[in-house]
Amino acid sequence: MKITKSLYQSLSLIKSYYKERYLKPYALDSRLFPNEQYSDFFLYCNNAFRNRFVAENSYALLLRKKIDIIHRFDFFNKYGSYIDNYQFKDSNFYSNIILPKFESINDKYLSFTHKTILLNDDDYYPNIKEKISFQHRGYSIIYRFPNSLGSVVHGNFGGIDVSRSISCKAIIRNQKFIYTPVYSFNNSSKYDLFFNNPTSTNLSIKIIMNSNTSCYDNQTISKIIPSLGNSFLQLSDYKGTISFESCMPSCRALIITDPEGTFNNYDIFHS
Repeated sequence: MKITKSLYQSLSLIKSYYKERYLKPYALDSRLFPNEQYSDFFLYCNNAFRNRFVAENSYALLLRKKIDIIHRFDFFNKYGSYIDNYQFKDSNFYSNIILPKFESINDKYLSFTHKTILLNDDDYYPNIKEKISFQHRGYSIIYRFPNSLGSVVHGNFGGIDVSRSISCKAIIRNQKFIYTPVYSFNNSSKYDLFFNNPTSTNLSIKIIMNSNTSCYDNQTISKIIPSLGNSFLQLSDYKGTISFESCMPSCRALIITDPEGTFNNYDIFHS
């Protein structure tokens, strides 16, 4: 009876998936056979004084008691090449973790994933482990200077399977999507528009200037970002809105205002 029910659920999911497959942001196998852990793709500012990360201990929250785990972070450069990992042991429900510095890396921005590693399997119930898939969200806190307040931002679109090795489950579709943020840029400010690529192939993005009141004059700028890589657009003297065109159902930038440090604090937010 259980097999019949499971088969029916799987067939229903497949039917639903293919009916609207052009709108689905994730691969089918991640829906049919979800793995243990998925991560968003987070921003790391390499020029900042400090990058912190607020991480959940999903095991402790689920079982309502402190459980020893390792928070593991895997870092990637702008080309999508693996840099290194950092591990932090803790048992608290939430951890505020200082991330390492990468002084030998010249990239302005990096990307990283987060996962948790259980230190003692006896702390966890096997029957629960088979049924639950953790989605690691978390928050980066980025400090421009030692006395900065810190700018808090959650991860960009992810769906990266971090259960064992890194595997991208976000996918690029055949049709194009246009996303226009509800945000109007100010020509007296400077910005970096940051994109990272959580898919397994190159991601092409067209950045469309919707205003003809500046030197950009309805200009379109193209970016090609390698898998797990990142890119950014420096924007200044522009007033109006911007649209992003890509073959990813959800493609949006993180907006970093005053990226070069005129003010004491960063202002970083999702578009």
